[in-house]
Amino acid sequence: MSPAHRLLVEEYADWYARLYEAAAIVSGADVLVDSSKHAALAYCLRFAPSIDLRVVHMVRDSRGVAYSWTKKVARPETDNAEEMTRYSPGRSALLWNAHNVAFSALHRCGVPVQRVRYEELLERPGETLRELSRFIDIKPGDLPFLDDGTANLSACHSAAGNPMRFTVGPVPLRRDDAWRTSLPGRQRRVVSALTAPLLGAYGYRGAR
Repeated sequence: MSPAHRLLVEEYADWYARLYEAAAIVSGADVLVDSSKHAALAYCLRFAPSIDLRVVHMVRDSRGVAYSWTKKVARPETDNAEEMTRYSPGRSALLWNAHNVAFSALHRCGVPVQRVRYEELLERPGETLRELSRFIDIKPGDLPFLDDGTANLSACHSAAGNPMRFTVGPVPLRRDDAWRTSLPGRQRRVVSALTAPLLGAYGYRGAR
């Protein structure tokens, strides 16, 4: 990275640091969770010395991700006038590879990274969240929003994205495995082949 480029990245990260500091002051929170999905932001934030950056790397079976990207989903922030972006299974597989490799390499830059599988979070949410609490060095507490397979969600500050981000109230915690029957076999095999190395590294089985 050239000196000029580094200065731009540091300035960019500093603006984020100021935003986080303001949010912490207003909310009184000790820990802020940024739900951004792209590793590029984490690579930039490591240049902000005031941020104690820790990254939770959530992974999901690539076939499930590919199927999700094929579905028609209205964008709630447009009053359902527009739909969220859709990708072909092949393109989804390539994006899945790129995003996960980027997150997996963050630790080489000195950023603490904790990987969590979507399927494990849904199977044992309490235990998984307690493990994450230890990772970010906070006391886990009793997790009162979890109740017998349900998460009671309060209002968040999302301005755009998947409708799930706007859900308030009780949400059943269950795995969405619709891809196993709804994603055509040929497309499953294409996604499996393109993502095979990382699927194996993350503990997923191959094509079926």
